[in-house]
Amino acid sequence: MGFVLYVVQQKTQWLNMTMEFNYASGNDYLLFLVTAAERRKIRHMERYGQAFFNVLHLEYPAIANAIRSTPYDPFFKEDVSPETMQRVLALYEEMARDASCKS
Repeated sequence: MGFVLYVVQQKTQWLNMTMEFNYASGNDYLLFLVTAAERRKIRHMERYGQAFFNVLHLEYPAIANAIRSTPYDPFFKEDVSPETMQRVLALYEEMARDASCKS
């Protein structure tokens, strides 16, 4: 949970980072989502929660659909809660485990 809180607190410092990530870990994936959501928020004048959800839906529609219309859905919120970040991370890691088991 510590890293997730760090990401939430530091998200504005990553605006100029490159978008090229390998997603070596779930933490890398969260960092990518936060960075991309910040850029989208500014470019499209969206709420941060809306931008985060839209980026998530573009990158991993299955994860976005899993949190849609649940307490974790940030679409209509100004920010993304640490609980939502934890849930997205857990779903991402679950998908990564499933993919590695199939290969």
